[in-house]
Amino acid sequence: TNELPASGYNVGFNDANARAQLSNGDVTYNENRNVGTYTVSLTEKGLNDIKDQLGDNFIYPDLKDVKSEAKFIIDKGNKTIYSSRSRYFLFRARSCG
Repeated sequence: TNELPASGYNVGFNDANARAQLSNGDVTYNENRNVGTYTVSLTEKGLNDIKDQLGDNFIYPDLKDVKSEAKFIIDKGNKTIYSSRSRYFLFRARSCG
C-alpha cells in the first residue's frame, strides 16, 4: 500500500455534529505510482484515529465496509534531459499499464 498525506482529504459522517481530523498515515491507495486515477482508502490507523476522536457514542463499521469517494490523480509530466553537447531530449512520463 501507499500512504498519502492527510491534507486534502476529509471524513464525512451521516451525523452533522460528528467531526474528525485525519492525520498522516490515515489514508492510502493500493496501486502503483503510474499515471492514472486511484481510489483512496481509509487505513486501520485512520479508522482507529476516528474512533479515538469521536469516542463510544457511535457504532463503527468494519474497515472493509467503509466506503470511499476520494480519488488520487497522477497526471503525465515532462522532463527535459540535457546532454553535454548542448542537445536536449524530451522525456515523457507514461503509464506502464
